Amino acid sequence: ARRRACDVCTPAASAAAARMETTDPEAYASFLQAQVLFNRRSAESLTQAIAILEGMSRRDPKFARGQALLAMAYAISGNYILDDTDRRYATARAAAARAIALDSPVAVSFAAIGWVRGAQGRMTEADRALERALALEPSLATAWGWHGLHSAWRGRYAEGHRLVARAQALEPASLVVRTWDSQVYLYARDHRAADSVASVVVGLDSSFTLGWSAKAEALVELGRAPEAVAIMRRRVDLLPEGKVTEYHGILAYVLARAGDASGAREVLDRIRRLAGGGFPPLGSVAVALFALGERDAALDVLARAIDRHDPWLPGFVGTARYDRLRGDPRGGALLATVLAR
Repeated sequence: ARRRACDVCTPAASAAAARMETTDPEAYASFLQAQVLFNRRSAESLTQAIAILEGMSRRDPKFARGQALLAMAYAISGNYILDDTDRRYATARAAAARAIALDSPVAVSFAAIGWVRGAQGRMTEADRALERALALEPSLATAWGWHGLHSAWRGRYAEGHRLVARAQALEPASLVVRTWDSQVYLYARDHRAADSVASVVVGLDSSFTLGWSAKAEALVELGRAPEAVAIMRRRVDLLPEGKVTEYHGILAYVLARAGDASGAREVLDRIRRLAGGGFPPLGSVAVALFALGERDAALDVLARAIDRHDPWLPGFVGTARYDRLRGDPRGGALLATVLAR
């Protein structure tokens, strides 16, 4: 049996500790396996993590920490599995609610809610949930990191770095946490630092696509768009066939920025085919279209991306990627709504 030690050994505290953990070794093994997959941050790894956690939940539906991790996996999966993002968020909230009902101090559940609210642009609710998570578990690196990202999204870069540094001190080996630091530099327009940190990440693990995409974005702004194209072509070529991802949109965008209009249009045509004939509601597709001079199409995609809660938009809306759209009167007005809820 694996149980959390009680701080106050009352019957109620003992019962809460039992719910927090599990006495089923297979359920616990599934939980550990899913944690590793969760931190890989890809459509494939998150799909696997969710399947494993749902099986774990059937084995031990009272394992509160397992339910909380399921909430986290669904919350972040909307960024990587582009189907019905709002349905994934609703499932995340339901899993978080189950964990809280079993054991109210499950900090991870509040962190999951914080990510969902932030991805929906509901920043006050996001702050409240993440602060609750950290009050319950000050050692929760993910909550520190996400709180840092949310600060940086709103232009508080020094605070963002400070909070992400807290996460990195707690999980110094985490590739995700290191990439968050690179992303904060992207938000702050310090592209040399963003490239430097991302280079460390991919040097540690050359398969970590999130780190490569941060590096590619930095290189574009450093005037090295052909290098960014080479990076994103390799990353997209390694993705499973048949599914549109954020990385397809970034590839089209960096091609357009590199002056390769035909290459960018070829990728956009591929995106449209994979999406069933129309452009998916992704901000990265909108910026690619705008860079090619297709203003009306770009604004249509941007409006739908905002309406459908493109989970990448809140984080990158303030970056250089969106500057050209921001300079358009309608585009600027649309982008101003992303973090306003």
